[in-house]
Amino acid sequence: MLGRPGRAAPPRPGVRSGGEGASRGLRPRGTPDRSHNRSRPTGRSGFAPPSQAAVRARSHRARSGCSAQAGPVTVLRPPVTVTVAGSTRDLPVDPGRWAYEPKLDGYRVVGFAARRLLQTRQGNTALTSRFPEVVADLATLGDVVVDGELVAWRHGRLDFSALQAGPARRERDRITAVLMAFDLLAADERDLRGKPHLERRGVLEDLLTRPLPHVQLVEQTLDPQAAREWLSLDWGVTGVEGVMAKPVTSRYAPGQRSGWLKVRTTRTVEAVVLGVTSPDALVLGSPDLSRGWWVTGLSLPVPPGLRAELAARLRLDEARLDPVHLPGTVGGFSGDETVYQAVHPDTVVEVEADTAAEHGRFRHRLRVVRIRADLTPADLPPAHTPGRR
Repeated sequence: MLGRPGRAAPPRPGVRSGGEGASRGLRPRGTPDRSHNRSRPTGRSGFAPPSQAAVRARSHRARSGCSAQAGPVTVLRPPVTVTVAGSTRDLPVDPGRWAYEPKLDGYRVVGFAARRLLQTRQGNTALTSRFPEVVADLATLGDVVVDGELVAWRHGRLDFSALQAGPARRERDRITAVLMAFDLLAADERDLRGKPHLERRGVLEDLLTRPLPHVQLVEQTLDPQAAREWLSLDWGVTGVEGVMAKPVTSRYAPGQRSGWLKVRTTRTVEAVVLGVTSPDALVLGSPDLSRGWWVTGLSLPVPPGLRAELAARLRLDEARLDPVHLPGTVGGFSGDETVYQAVHPDTVVEVEADTAAEHGRFRHRLRVVRIRADLTPADLPPAHTPGRR
């Protein structure tokens, strides 16, 4: 149903800049090593034992002149409006202009180390109490504010749904929460947002010379060929959603003013039209051997030309004329209830999807590409579904 991208080697916590002796990070099996093209050489990666982490933190504070008792950064107070990326389908490749990072599947988080606070992109701080291990490691970094992605490692890959687990369940199920830092907004009472991106990145790399168990550095490269590897489906199955491209001279500005771009890894799959939610959006699914049909996702608005073609083919399901209420969960995560009108499940469409799929469903809306008149629902593989809807 969801397609089967190629197998990848299990990732390890510690995706970071490469260089001589650096960690390979999340490298699928058979991926060529271009670590010599990373932005700048850094120390090796991996989980640092607490004693080593404490030594490293004390060393940093001694160099920077801040102490463990230093007060919170006064130049940058929560909430901070984060930089957001625009979307593009093609990777920008202007030599020397761009830095590239893997786009990880998690929660966007700003970490205030001295305040012992985690802030979401919406300004909420509820995650602080849910991830005490991340807050504790963050606090060892001194008087800094970092931007990053909060991810959960489970069974050798990133697991977005595992971020819903509380501390006790994470410990029981061996789920490791890690704040993967990709930017430094403030350090030692200095607001760094006006500095060029590579300058901020350099200070961040010095700060995280050795990774902590729950705070680590996102890998970065200046080589577009290396960045293209992150767009492969081999990377997608490990939880890498695509690539973030950032101008090397960009300042950190709220909204889309920094010029960051995101390129999502996409693939095309086939799905059956199960219903319509509005004049221009569809409910899509796959055959389910035990239940009949399994809802796999919702579509983006269908373009007018294709909408007319679908209108000529779709027929209301006379046995289900009342509106159907789809529970307000897609992939197991909270969301608004979807109400749709059921149609005869006999039309197959090709859709473009990204890699964010769990529990047999796509988390993000699907782009309908075309009608597959050459296929019937019987041609589609049965859904691989969990034991619950």
